[in-house]
Amino acid sequence: MTKMQFPNFSELSGTELIDQFNAMLALPQAKLLPERRYREVSRFSDRETGIKRCEALASSLRAVAAEPEITAEEPKAQPQDKAPRVKKPKAERSEVPAGMSRGDSKRQRAIDCLLAAKGSSVALDVIIGHVYGPGASIDEFKGPISMVLNGIKVANIAKEGLPYRLVRTKNEQKEIFFALEKLTTSD
Repeated sequence: MTKMQFPNFSELSGTELIDQFNAMLALPQAKLLPERRYREVSRFSDRETGIKRCEALASSLRAVAAEPEITAEEPKAQPQDKAPRVKKPKAERSEVPAGMSRGDSKRQRAIDCLLAAKGSSVALDVIIGHVYGPGASIDEFKGPISMVLNGIKVANIAKEGLPYRLVRTKNEQKEIFFALEKLTTSD
């Protein structure tokens, strides 16, 4: 590939710099440059700026011209030392009703925690620990966990029409508990 030749920009006048800049943008290599960086110009703020912009464009065009072309027939080579990807088995989960599964999301971890209790109440700090990991505090995650639990109520139970109810209770020490209760036909 031949080296691209451009005139000495410091010898050109202002209008010649504008013409040269726009002519360089018309070259086929300019189509490979980012659009938002190089656009046609009608004037430069001053001659020095025009020289700098023309030199920058010429440098970018030389760099693009120096890169080897990859044609459609010639696919990129795959690394030889890369091992094939092996899928890991999913962790065992408790029996999850249809419409309650969302993969390994925060909402799903909260559902798993509530279903493991089999209808009995679970303290909010236990749910937070199950969803956000051990050491997560109620003060730090009280807002986010309420969004997760509201998501269970709205997205999983109400929209899917599942026979469950999310019950919130407090004890005398003002601790918050949640339970996922299965509805009976009389409810």
